[in-house]
Amino acid sequence: MALPVADQAMTLDWTLIGLGLVLGAISGFFNAVASGGSTLILPALLSIGMPADIANATIRLPILLGSTTALWSFERAKLIPWRSVFQLAIVFIPFSLFGAELATIINTPTSLLLVRVAVLVAMVFLFVRPQHLLKECTDDHLKRNPNLSTQLWLLTSFCGFWAGLIVVDSAIFLLLSLVLIGGVSLRQAVPIKTGLIFLFSIATFLIFSRSGKVEWQVAIPMVLGSIPGSLVGAQLAMSEHANKWVYRSLQVIVFIETIRLFI
Repeated sequence: MALPVADQAMTLDWTLIGLGLVLGAISGFFNAVASGGSTLILPALLSIGMPADIANATIRLPILLGSTTALWSFERAKLIPWRSVFQLAIVFIPFSLFGAELATIINTPTSLLLVRVAVLVAMVFLFVRPQHLLKECTDDHLKRNPNLSTQLWLLTSFCGFWAGLIVVDSAIFLLLSLVLIGGVSLRQAVPIKTGLIFLFSIATFLIFSRSGKVEWQVAIPMVLGSIPGSLVGAQLAMSEHANKWVYRSLQVIVFIETIRLFI
């Protein structure tokens, strides 16, 4: 059986399918509980010899389906402040589309360099003064809206551009912006982030699928694995101690990706 892979054909590989299922479950779990699932699976795809630009395009499909599953879980619990999501989407989505168009033409060395830059920046923010990320708001109910200041608009624009361009650590940057500038807790920021990533994933996946760079033989199994992973992660993100779970998950993600990319 032949499947289209980056404008080529290849025979069905059950090892790749099994790998895709496992990576999808991991990605879906971490993307739902916090973010950064793509930053775990991207190095894994690179390690099996997949070019960075192909891997960057391939992970867009499981992100889309995983974010849809997580969104469904949060919406069932009435935890998504849609007004804030749509307001921030006004700048997040256009900049993500611009970044995605640019990503389809950049080469593999450039993609890999940008991934490493993202990892270093995320590490600095996560391991310096973590008390700001672990704080509980006095009115820590999940439907609180962030303070939509000029700084938050600008940072959201950058997060959108980065999500379209590389995707690695873009959701982490978005969570950090919502907490440090928007004034919400991590527990409150996760549903807002999920709503924005869902809208972004729909728009940008169409661009990447058109580019011919999606490795379908890995992408489709990752989708199947991302659904149960996202369901489990969303439940954890809604738990009583979600702030600590989210923060620890972010630390694990950045630590692992640092080892994979720099050592």
